[in-house]
Amino acid sequence: MMNLSDIIGKKVVSMYDLKCCGTVTNILLDSKSKRAKYAIIVEEDDNENITWVLNMRDIFNIFEDVSIKNISTLRLKSEMDLELLGYHNPLCNEAYDTLGRHMGVVTDLVLDESHKVTTFSTSVGNFTAQDVVCFNSNILLIKNEAKKYSSFAPRKSLPTKTIDTPEVVTIQPVLPSILAPNTYPNRYVDKSTLLGRTVTRVVADSSGFVIARPNQMVNDTIIENARLAGKLRTLQECSIRV
Repeated sequence: MMNLSDIIGKKVVSMYDLKCCGTVTNILLDSKSKRAKYAIIVEEDDNENITWVLNMRDIFNIFEDVSIKNISTLRLKSEMDLELLGYHNPLCNEAYDTLGRHMGVVTDLVLDESHKVTTFSTSVGNFTAQDVVCFNSNILLIKNEAKKYSSFAPRKSLPTKTIDTPEVVTIQPVLPSILAPNTYPNRYVDKSTLLGRTVTRVVADSSGFVIARPNQMVNDTIIENARLAGKLRTLQECSIRV
């Protein structure tokens, strides 16, 4: 058993490369399985800091430091930002139960040998993994048998309106070019015309992930990320042909 807070701040050492790869600055967990999935590692360089991601299953051992077999287990965080979506660290989150009562602030987590959470500690007390319904980057929700979490779900469909008499509806034609930019942000954008353009300002998706930065030249990777985020038209508007 080990506290999550005890792992954060430890150095990561590669046994094969005889090298310190940085310091653990954060650990991200899967809310469904309540298992620690990724460790975020920052390596201080002379010119800049490099941020790595380590899958917890690739940890060889944890004593005074975190040891890994070799640096091939590390991946650059910039290449994994999309994969990390949906993983969170509940430390310092506000905790509530399903009755809406405030249950303090999350102070620590206890992990077993397989990095699964056994205990959530808050400023009010300790709760088992079975007591916790779910969590994200803001709130941890604790089970209370008096109120089921499923009762908070929205209705699957809206009630239908009963019409006694037929109603004549006149549909006014609307040009597709007017609807397309707002409804389908990727439609009517020729991707081939984006290649080689220079980005003038930051283009990001709804979660804040940066797709392109100023002065970057648009390439296939940027176009694909913009397509997945529905930001092709934004990318077109925020880039110029130099």
